[in-house]
Amino acid sequence: MSKRVFITILLRLILTTHSYAVHVGKKECAMGAVNSGDQILQTCVDAPDTPGTDKRVTTASTYDLASIIKRPEIKIVYPEVTTAIEMSSTDVNRIICPVTSNEVNVIHSTEKGMITKVVENNVFVKFSIVKKKEGPNEELIYRDSPAELYVVCGGEVFSMIVIPKQIPTQTVKLSTGTKDRIKENIEMMSGMPLEEKIIKMIQAAYKDDIPSTFTVEDRRTDMGLYEDVSVVLRRVISADGTGLRLLEYDVRAVGSNEIHVNETTFMRPELAGRIPLAIALEEHTITERPSRLFVVQVVKEVEK
Repeated sequence: MSKRVFITILLRLILTTHSYAVHVGKKECAMGAVNSGDQILQTCVDAPDTPGTDKRVTTASTYDLASIIKRPEIKIVYPEVTTAIEMSSTDVNRIICPVTSNEVNVIHSTEKGMITKVVENNVFVKFSIVKKKEGPNEELIYRDSPAELYVVCGGEVFSMIVIPKQIPTQTVKLSTGTKDRIKENIEMMSGMPLEEKIIKMIQAAYKDDIPSTFTVEDRRTDMGLYEDVSVVLRRVISADGTGLRLLEYDVRAVGSNEIHVNETTFMRPELAGRIPLAIALEEHTITERPSRLFVVQVVKEVEK
């Protein structure tokens, strides 16, 4: 078998500094970043290469979490596919059309208490609250019946079954068709070095700031590979047209003991595919509290 180049990103998210080390052949490069990647500093020094082994590119990366704004999870809806979406029955929800156009239209039934307002390329959704009086007391009854909602955006129809729940406000992004997504993804990552593309995908998943042109598949698959560590596939994020996709896992210790792990712990074909392009681990000491594991793959290698 011919030599292959492995790129393993070791991403340990902590509250202090951002650093990373890259080994490329006989060079060891140390990088530093400021403000979550606004500036990247790189220093390379000679490092020995192990004879008779595949070349390996290893990147260890840590981010300053204080500079990351925690965002609510954004849901993605695609055209011509009916998608069930939970929305807040108590607050105003937002739907974003990726196309800046005055031709955003909304169709829904009024019987189920849904109120919508279109502002430029945004649709705001609110459910009316029923007030019920019993003597001197007044009871607020929140809607809980699913309602159909259709949004026409960029000449395409997005169909949703909206399920009202007493949860915080929700944001939904409408994603354009496959051809447009591929074109936008290619333009977005055009000219980027591979390492930068990998970091962009991991940052997007970690911060739940996923471009609407990426495809997101929700999964809840227990991998069942370890006795003392639970690994559950949470979602698969694909950058269509770039050949890259990211698998996000929740990992936790089984039992009350702390377990020390590293990225190589999870370098198994069942988790990372035949050739993982990058592996990023949030915590190196895991407990019963879920931690996050990110695996970036080249799609053509996985699909063989």
